[in-house]
This record gives sequence, structure tokens and C-alpha cells, in this order.
Amino acid sequence: MKSPSAPAPPRGPAPRAVTLSSALQTITLGPVGFRGRSPRLLAPYSGSSTADAGLDLAADLVIALSAEVWVLYVRTWDPLPGGGRVFFETPGEARRMAQAAVSHVRRRGASASAVVRDAYRAHIPDVILAESETLNASYIVLGTRVRRALTSALLGNTSLAVARRSSRPVLLIKPATQRHTRRPAHLPRETDL
Repeated sequence: MKSPSAPAPPRGPAPRAVTLSSALQTITLGPVGFRGRSPRLLAPYSGSSTADAGLDLAADLVIALSAEVWVLYVRTWDPLPGGGRVFFETPGEARRMAQAAVSHVRRRGASASAVVRDAYRAHIPDVILAESETLNASYIVLGTRVRRALTSALLGNTSLAVARRSSRPVLLIKPATQRHTRRPAHLPRETDL
């Protein structure tokens, strides 16, 4: 009778610990090993300072892990009372925002691509989670801001909703400042394009 053979050793690079430091915090991901493929990070982006913080960390992770980042820009809409939808930006504006975020990541020396999706504002977490599955993301990297309990209860928090429901690891990044700007300084204004 034959004895069972030992399982084959896993393919790909050996797991390693990755430590990233910033003025805000030190993050250690370890052991980090992605057998058979490069890690893929999903970085949802809205143009806010909180999203910038997530995008910057995603760029650092991409470089440290020899990974790729996918920037997800969600063009939001709200329903109209008589039916139909009202979008808050044109498809061209959404593509420009996504492309500007990709350019920002690339200027930091990281590999990046972008995808734009349309969604009802209340369904943004669902779109992020669906895109993480579609892309088979290794991590979701999101900027988050601290809100008072009442504000969070009334308005919700996309980052926390994604973190609660995701089957994938989620890194929540709080920016150094709590200011909220729709169009960061490093992104071009429409008149610049």
C-alpha cells in the first residue's frame, strides 16, 4: 500500500512582513504573501482629503508589495421625485477625476488603473464591495474621517459600512486633517484640462 505523498510546497514568493510608516501611524502587514499572483489593491476615490489619504497609502503599499492598485471612482446619483435620476457630475468629469487619481499614484512610482461606476448614493458600499470581488482585490484601502455618533447614525459612513461587510481585508486611513475638499490641490480643475 502506498503512503500518501506530502502536499506540494506553495508556489510564489515566501510570505514577508511589510511595514509602512507615515507621520500618522505605522502599519505592519504580515506575513504578506500572495501565492501565484501580484496583490491587487482597490482604492475607492471621491476627491476628498480622506480619499487622498487612502490613495497615498495605496501607492505606498503598491510599491512595498510589488502590487497593482485599481482606483474606483463612483459617480453618484439621486432619484428625482417623478422618476429618473440626477447625477452630480458628467461622465467626463468622473473620468477626469479617476484619471487624475491614477496620475497621482503613478507620480509616486506605483502602478495604477482606474474604473468608473455609477451608483445611487446610498449604494456606494455595495458598489465598492462588488468591485472588490470583480477585481479579486487583496485589500480595500479607504480613507475615513471621524464623525460624531449622531452624524454617523444619520448620514452613515461608507468606509465603516465597507469594513463591516467586506470578506476582504480593509485598511481604513484617517487623514492628518479633517478638512473636506471636493477637489484637492494636486488634481486639475476642469479649466486646466
